[in-house]
Amino acid sequence: MLVPLYEDRDGSTRVVLTRRPDWMRTHPGDVVFPGGRIERGESVVETAIREAVEEIGLDPGGVEVLGGLTAVTTRDPRNLIVPVVARVERPDRYVLEESEVAAVLEPKMADLLDDSKWRTSRWLGRTMWFYDFPQGTMWGATAFMMRMLIDHVRAGAPPDEPSPDIEIRRMDSGDVEHVRRTLYLAAAWNPDRATPPEEAVVGHEYFARYHEGWGRPGDVGVVAFAGQRFLGAAYGRLFTKEDHGHGFVDPQTPEIAIAVEPGHRGEKLGSRLLAALEIVAAAEGFTALSLSVELANPARRLYERLGYETLDADESAVRMLRTIPADRVTFSSDRDQGSR
Repeated sequence: MLVPLYEDRDGSTRVVLTRRPDWMRTHPGDVVFPGGRIERGESVVETAIREAVEEIGLDPGGVEVLGGLTAVTTRDPRNLIVPVVARVERPDRYVLEESEVAAVLEPKMADLLDDSKWRTSRWLGRTMWFYDFPQGTMWGATAFMMRMLIDHVRAGAPPDEPSPDIEIRRMDSGDVEHVRRTLYLAAAWNPDRATPPEEAVVGHEYFARYHEGWGRPGDVGVVAFAGQRFLGAAYGRLFTKEDHGHGFVDPQTPEIAIAVEPGHRGEKLGSRLLAALEIVAAAEGFTALSLSVELANPARRLYERLGYETLDADESAVRMLRTIPADRVTFSSDRDQGSR
């Protein structure tokens, strides 16, 4: 999905939003970003631009992609919404796809930065952000993504560099091969240390507990691809007090593993995978994630930066816990919103 920004004649930054028609089956009148389902052969960036062209008549030649925000999920956690932030040329007249768009809204970023104009409310047991316009209300996934954009603006930090060819999606029971590959890459993180062949590692009794029967209740994960090429994944699994790994905390907290193929390390993909995993896990009702990392593994710094805290350590490894913030999960309509 596209997060369109432009500068008006007064030099003010404005955000382009759309209002859903009142007759729509779900969330009539809500205020959202333009977006829709990815089509075969498209990248998430291509989908975001195409949908904005179709819905409101943006000129694709006037779209400059600035970056991307962390993918989020809706009430249906099977799909991820990938927000693509772009500077756009405002058309003289918006051409609306009336089956999807009733109106275009163009609030100033300065107004959106004013917290006094936002409100919070409880919905399905969650505290959520709401922003009321005369034409309708922005909430759910849209409001959550807008708050992420606001955080970037306040920090003076641009959105992450976009990866047009990378898709991050939720794992399902058919992803066992990706779980196994991730497990091996995580075990073989040190290139200076001899590691047995992949099948010997993932087939070992200790490691088998992390992938056998993948797709059972409590399994949760996200996986990244460039086209059909696997880039990396992050996943978690529940264990018991009688059968668990080194990162076990309790039966209610998934112990996670993450790994990125060697050729794609240093591209912030690990951060994106962990952020996406956290959102999907929160949508499943989990409140924390745990892991174990060797003391010498540089990934430990990544975990610390992302809010994982040390629980304890021994001579070789550290056990860490990430408590998921209460507002991390967002619920929206089950509209096909977002580039997935």
